[in-house]
Amino acid sequence: YSDEGPSYWNYGFGAYLRLRETFLWSQPNGDDLLSDPMARLIATYPTLISFPSGTVAPFGDAPQQIRISEVLKAHAEVAVGLATIDYWKKLNDKISPKLRLNDAVWRLWGQPKAAPGLIQPLFKSACSVFPVAGVAVFRPSNADQCQNCLSVALRTGGSKRHAHDDAGSYAIDLNGIIVVGDPGAPVYTKDTFGPDRRKHPFISSYGHPVPYVDNTKQLDATIFQAKWIAPPCSQEIFGVSIDLLPVYEVSGLDFLRRDFHYD
Repeated sequence: YSDEGPSYWNYGFGAYLRLRETFLWSQPNGDDLLSDPMARLIATYPTLISFPSGTVAPFGDAPQQIRISEVLKAHAEVAVGLATIDYWKKLNDKISPKLRLNDAVWRLWGQPKAAPGLIQPLFKSACSVFPVAGVAVFRPSNADQCQNCLSVALRTGGSKRHAHDDAGSYAIDLNGIIVVGDPGAPVYTKDTFGPDRRKHPFISSYGHPVPYVDNTKQLDATIFQAKWIAPPCSQEIFGVSIDLLPVYEVSGLDFLRRDFHYD
């Protein structure tokens, strides 16, 4: 999971894929950078985090309406066995004049190759979860054919340096537009990563679609975190419950739960 959203996957792992292709081009029988199991897992991030339209919930410091690069996603998926080379070629032929030179050159001569030790295509699921980051994504099981596709992502909150106090926050996507939910990243200022960071409404719980209990905001997400009452995606039951009690300090508050059902 990327605490700063998919733009960092596009940038960081995109460079990693370019480096891999460069090594394979110069030394066809050399080591493959995707032979590492962790690297192959990172390659599945777009499939696990994206809504069918390609948009991603703007949790933490991710911008609104941020998207995974379709070409990079296809490149990574070919490498780990989730997509075909023909699918990548179809996307790769659409070279935009806005591409940076190094991206355009890579598109012209680069070609994804299958990595050793391919994973099985287990991630075309209607539900996916990042257990450490506490993020679950629900999407239509027929996402390739559906019209007016509605998908939802929820989180239990907390992501270290870029954490927002957003336990129970969500984002609802309809045909590629985040229509309601998490506000996404604030505009960075000198206070964004200083002692006054949590005073910003887009970083504190006040600016998120979560309960404001007895005039009290949520506790610091870098220290306190809500809990899944039952692990999401553990069965073909499209619902989840979040225990929010650990992230509030309110006298007399004994029970606070957010239930969600996706149909």
